Amino acid sequence: FEVQLEKLNGAEGLIPDITFTSGVNPLNHLSAGLSPALDSLAAYVNGLGKDTVKRSPYRTYTGQLTAAAMRGKTVFDNDNCASCHASNSYRDGLAHDVGTITTASGNRLGGVLSAIRTPTLIELWNSAPYLHDGSAAQLSDVFTIGDHQREFTGSEQADLLEYLRSIDREVYIDDE
Repeated sequence: FEVQLEKLNGAEGLIPDITFTSGVNPLNHLSAGLSPALDSLAAYVNGLGKDTVKRSPYRTYTGQLTAAAMRGKTVFDNDNCASCHASNSYRDGLAHDVGTITTASGNRLGGVLSAIRTPTLIELWNSAPYLHDGSAAQLSDVFTIGDHQREFTGSEQADLLEYLRSIDREVYIDDE
């Protein structure tokens, strides 16, 4: 990060009185403890990754999907939710306007905000409120807003919610 700040961004950097643009090799330099900001940034980045994804409490004791979650996966598949919430990451990497962008949504890098990148569904059970603006306080509220509006029959909504709340590291990571 220090090298990127200094060399790519032309900034001063986070470590006082040390610069990697003056010939100090960052690979041979121990920077821990020299800058609280850099230490915090390193701790944040080291906290990312597949090993930090929490297990869903909506799974069985052995980590399997419940019967309701398995039915919910069928609803998810039949409604083509994976067209945007795709692959093992449950996102397609693309930006979409799903009918939730308003003037209160702000701008994108000084320009017009016309779409939002598809978020992952991993740890959805632990990430309320939902949608880019938090307009869905509960997960069930998502299905009453914008392009996500849907009419459910029978137990479809409850089953789909159970599946969505079950998506965790086990679904995301192929440990083998």
